[in-house]
Amino acid sequence: MTGYPFDTLGTKHLLYMGATVLVWIVVLWLGLRRLDPKQGRRVALGLAFFSLAQELADDLLRVYHGVWAAETALPFHLCSLGMLVSVWALLSRKQLVFEVAYFWVLAAATQAILTPDNTRWRLGELDVFWNFLSHGVIMLNVFWLVFVDGMRCRRWSWLKVFLITNLMMIPIAIINLILNANYFFVCWKPGGESPFLIGEWPWYILVFEVLGLSFFVLLYLPMWLANRARDPQPVTA
Repeated sequence: MTGYPFDTLGTKHLLYMGATVLVWIVVLWLGLRRLDPKQGRRVALGLAFFSLAQELADDLLRVYHGVWAAETALPFHLCSLGMLVSVWALLSRKQLVFEVAYFWVLAAATQAILTPDNTRWRLGELDVFWNFLSHGVIMLNVFWLVFVDGMRCRRWSWLKVFLITNLMMIPIAIINLILNANYFFVCWKPGGESPFLIGEWPWYILVFEVLGLSFFVLLYLPMWLANRARDPQPVTA
């Protein structure tokens, strides 16, 4: 199954990524330079609403085109769960919720933007557009929480979220068994041109584990530096 033709890092890909980054810059600039706290809160609520609305719109489009299926379209992939958690974080600003959103979204959605999986695209160019829209907005949610709301990850948050992620694989495995699905990509190897897709099943899962932990540590480093600059004592709340 080759999916919709798409050249990774080709002209179209670079244009989509450039447009996505431009939107991030404009929205974050507005949040940091042009909006007061009350207006900023409204934008955060707008991002939360838009995130949910685009997910629903995507489902409705797939139903309309006859390609919606429970084994692929339910919100049980890491990026979809990251979207829900990022919305929760925007609404609640709870520390643990933010940390889960931070690591899940930046680790997973970055891969979807840099090395998209075109084997899952059934709606042609619409899927290309939606890939960058859906993953771009959830990354924007996290960037807003970090740069505008000023949220930071606590010490050992990377390990805590890594353990939560592995615990999530238990219910996900049950869902996969019931639906013959591949949520979290634990049943068969995903498509795409990611350099991190090493080995066949089940060995690539072990690679995912090692790389996932490594990504979480790398993602924590800027938080560690920010915490050190703001407060020499570890963030505990």
